[in-house]
Amino acid sequence: MGNKKADHMRDHSNSKCGKESAHQAKVVIRLPLKANNGWFKVLAYGYDATGHMTTGSPVEFYLCDYRAGSKTKNLDNDWEDWNLKALGNVNRVVFNFEGSDAGEYGLNTPGYLALDNIEIYTSVNK
Repeated sequence: MGNKKADHMRDHSNSKCGKESAHQAKVVIRLPLKANNGWFKVLAYGYDATGHMTTGSPVEFYLCDYRAGSKTKNLDNDWEDWNLKALGNVNRVVFNFEGSDAGEYGLNTPGYLALDNIEIYTSVNK
């Protein structure tokens, strides 16, 4: 299977677990992100057919960011577009999560994301 062009994900949103952990620290999270001016983001890495990371990797998207001056403030129920064109031609896309609430064993915020309507383009050689 050859490389395909990752265009964007028309819809993505925070999961219920992610929302609750950011606001109330109900799960394994140590500190609620909102009360502690925290942040949480997802990163998409593109890889070509040979297993090498593409030049536009990673493409990041903040699921919430409560730091002063941030444009992304709250976790809501809205679906949002995430442009992945910078990944270029890919054979696979890998997701990773980063956030302000991390400790000795890694991220404390649950790494969940809801995805829908992923658009992928295939070029046809004639």
